[in-house]
Amino acid sequence: MQLLSTPEGTKKSITIQGLKDWKWCPNRNLLIYTTFFEEDDDTQMVPQIGFMKIPTRLVISVANIKDAETLKMYLHPQGSYLAVYNEFKHKKSTKYQVEVFDLNAGDNVPHQQIQIKREVQEFNGLYWEPNNTKLAIHTLAKKDAEPGRQSYTLDAKRNGVDIYEMYNDKQTGFNVRNIGQHPADKVIDFCWSPAGGIFTVCEREGLSMSSKNVWSFYMVNQLESAASVADKSQ
Repeated sequence: MQLLSTPEGTKKSITIQGLKDWKWCPNRNLLIYTTFFEEDDDTQMVPQIGFMKIPTRLVISVANIKDAETLKMYLHPQGSYLAVYNEFKHKKSTKYQVEVFDLNAGDNVPHQQIQIKREVQEFNGLYWEPNNTKLAIHTLAKKDAEPGRQSYTLDAKRNGVDIYEMYNDKQTGFNVRNIGQHPADKVIDFCWSPAGGIFTVCEREGLSMSSKNVWSFYMVNQLESAASVADKSQ
């Protein structure tokens, strides 16, 4: 990579071994990148996510992501957080998790993981809430059986959204919590209000030629309240 860093336009090169992808942090001069190495590479290094200050080219943090096969970055619109979709193999099965980084702490980059415990068939996307701290994860997965109800469809699927919240604890620091799953199970699209606090889901209703797409609006605090009631009932 090369970038112009001096008033005279002198080219300064950046060498990142195994570079796969990179993005600018929206709110500061921070280059975020992923690296992968070929199987026959003598370095024997695992995939990595790196954070480099520009123009000093100082690497302030590197996260090793063992066994990752695909890493795709999703930056928060205001540059507050980074989420990275991580696809990997476990016992010959494809699994997914989300690596989440807090970019609010200067040169310190705290890291947490969101384990996707569902039997995911397709990972549809990650969606950051603008101006706030929520992250929506949209997946097509095997539908969980409801307690006390018999499932009559062996291949029942849920095309749905789970929402997580980033927060800081005085003792443990940066953390992530699941605030609930949206009840819709035929979601084909999702988006946040630009101001945050409200989201919409698009569901497909009906079959084949008679199907239609329906957009619905929700307040995120309604989902949090429903999740809180569900927790107290368990």
